[in-house]
Amino acid sequence: YVGVLEVAVHSFCSKRRAPQGQAVHLTHDLALLRLIEGFSESAPQMVLMQTVLLHTGEWRDPVTGEHGGGGGGVATASTSTTSIVTRYHRSLRSFLPTRTQGFGSSLLYFTWNLLLIFS
Repeated sequence: YVGVLEVAVHSFCSKRRAPQGQAVHLTHDLALLRLIEGFSESAPQMVLMQTVLLHTGEWRDPVTGEHGGGGGGVATASTSTTSIVTRYHRSLRSFLPTRTQGFGSSLLYFTWNLLLIFS
């Protein structure tokens, strides 16, 4: 965030436009940091809940021990991880000037990754 803010303030104070390439690279760096953050938060939660399911044979919240609470957590963590991967993919595609980034391709990529993560 700081790098993007620095470029924005510098371009505002100097009354000239910031180099477009620098902003794109900073956005890509930010997307990579979000990808790492997302996997470090969501992946352990998914593994814990799926481990509880395999050991007990029923959905159970690992914190409170209540029955039926784990399915929503796994779905939320999986959707969050898939969303972060899709945003990172869109950031990578922004470097390809010949390709357009349509909503349909992102939706297909999101659905495919969600299927892979759930399986």
